[in-house]
Amino acid sequence: MADLSGLLQKEICELFGVTRMSIGRWTREGLPRNPNGSYPAPKCVAWLLNRLEERLERQAEEEGPETAESARWLAAFRRERYKLSKLERRQREGGLVPWSEIIPAWQSRVVVVTSGLETFADRLAPLLAGKGRDEIREVLRKEVRELRDQYARNGKYCPEAADGSQAEA
Repeated sequence: MADLSGLLQKEICELFGVTRMSIGRWTREGLPRNPNGSYPAPKCVAWLLNRLEERLERQAEEEGPETAESARWLAAFRRERYKLSKLERRQREGGLVPWSEIIPAWQSRVVVVTSGLETFADRLAPLLAGKGRDEIREVLRKEVRELRDQYARNGKYCPEAADGSQAEA
C-alpha cells in the first residue's frame, strides 16, 4: 500500500474489506477525504470506529441491558480502538516509516549488491589466478564480506550497534 495519509479508493477498499459502493456511501456519510480525493487511513479508521461506537450505543439504548452480542461487539471495538491508538502513537514518535522513504533506501541497496555481483568476475579473476583452494576460499570470503558490509551500511534505517557492528534487524 502507499503512504497511509493518502490511499486511493481501491486501497481503502482493501484496507476495510469492502466494495467501492460502500466507500462511496461512507464518503457521502462523512468518511474523511483529502482535497485531492485520496483517503487518510488513520482518520478513516477513527471515523469508522466512531461510527461503530455510535451504532453500539444506539443498539444498547434500544435493547436496554447489554446483550451478549453487543458486549462482544463493544469488546471488539475497544480492541480496535486500542490498536489504532498504538499506531497513532508510533507514527507520532517516528516509529512508522512511510513507503516513500523505504522504497528508495532499499533500491539503493539493491543497486549496491547488483553492481557488486556484476563486477565479481572481473575483480576476482586476477585475484584468484594461481591460488590454491584455501587461498581462493579466503579471497571469496573477504569479497563477500565487503559486499555484505556495503549492503548493510549505516543509514537512517540501519543504525550502528553499540559495539560498532551493524544492529540486528
